[in-house]
Amino acid sequence: MAQENNSNWEKRELSGGDGHGKKVPEGEWEAVRHLLGCAMSVGTAVTGDTAGLKKVVEAYLTAREGEVAGCFAGVEAVVLDIEGTTTPIPFVTETLFPYAEKKVEGFVKEKLAEVDDVVQAMRLAAAADQKEFPDVPQIAGRAAGAAKVAADVAANLIWNSQKNRKVTAMKELQGRIWREGYASGDLKGYVYPDVPAAFKRWTGQGVKCYIYSSGSVGAQKLLFGQSSAGNLLPYLSGHFDTTTGGKREAASYAKIAAAIGRQDAPASVLFLTDIVGEATAARAAGMRVALLHRPANHLIDAADQSAAAAFPQLRTFDAILPDEDAAADGRPAKRRRKN
Repeated sequence: MAQENNSNWEKRELSGGDGHGKKVPEGEWEAVRHLLGCAMSVGTAVTGDTAGLKKVVEAYLTAREGEVAGCFAGVEAVVLDIEGTTTPIPFVTETLFPYAEKKVEGFVKEKLAEVDDVVQAMRLAAAADQKEFPDVPQIAGRAAGAAKVAADVAANLIWNSQKNRKVTAMKELQGRIWREGYASGDLKGYVYPDVPAAFKRWTGQGVKCYIYSSGSVGAQKLLFGQSSAGNLLPYLSGHFDTTTGGKREAASYAKIAAAIGRQDAPASVLFLTDIVGEATAARAAGMRVALLHRPANHLIDAADQSAAAAFPQLRTFDAILPDEDAAADGRPAKRRRKN
């Protein structure tokens, strides 16, 4: 399966459009008017297309980045989300998800004995979900045979994937399918251009980096281990997925802080995400947080604008713990690596 040209992902507008001239969805105008909780007059600045909208967003974020460049002193660990933070959303939704959807039935039919534990977990999750979601595809028992089970698993994975549900067992199966895709060369992970430099800069300062994503730990390691920028795993000190807990639950971040030895100093941990609900949960656990506004990310919902305004707003990682070359610009100098 051919991947979309990376440059196309980077050109996507913040509103989720595919290029200049596409109309801003009607439901996003309220978010534009209250962008990031900042009172601004957009009547003359925005013409109704994504080009005008992007100018408003970039002007505001440029101002905010100047304010927050010094907010990260004392950070000793960085925990990063993937989708919309280190990696373009379309890479996940338009490359990884469809790849798993296309391959799942044949994969399960051929390897049912190997993935029986995951299939059973998906079967139980589907049964538990049925009360809330009556149309969730159920998965037949083993006695129905490999072909029937594989077809049911495929229907269930596609249903959950297209609704972007964070079902842990389904995410595990996706990761196992992607492993074969990476091994065959069908897939290669993708990260934004500033990510490798940030990883190198932070670890060079003695700051440890961790990943927390709804994707399985195995899938995370594949993405960063076989990325467009090469093997980035040596920069990462650990990985967390939804087996730790939901990403909008403060308890999950408290568990991560404890796991990395920061339970008594959660404020020394910086969490980076594009989701306000995740940011709010991490802050409730005592972590510092910054929100990312990457190309192709959707605008923050109007209902979340007030909460979003409380967090530093960034487009890249460049303002986070810059090296000593940035000191001339009045930003914090590089710290020495700890022994």
